[in-house]
Amino acid sequence: MEASLYTLQTGYVISKTKAGLWALDSGYCTEPDVLKKAVTIRNNPDKYINEPDTKKWLASFGPHIQKFADILEKMLKEYS
Repeated sequence: MEASLYTLQTGYVISKTKAGLWALDSGYCTEPDVLKKAVTIRNNPDKYINEPDTKKWLASFGPHIQKFADILEKMLKEYS
């Protein structure tokens, strides 16, 4: 989601991890703690791949993704 937001704002494409950092810095993220954790995992996936707490957290990620999608939807309407 963040990469799409970045592309809408800048016209450029970047990685999901960099876009997550950009979303944190730009204030588009409504749940910074969630995004910070996601970026941490993306930066070092081998460390977290077999960690039960991380797997449980990721399995409950749906509502957070929906909040990010809502922001993207709002921006898409502004650009159309």
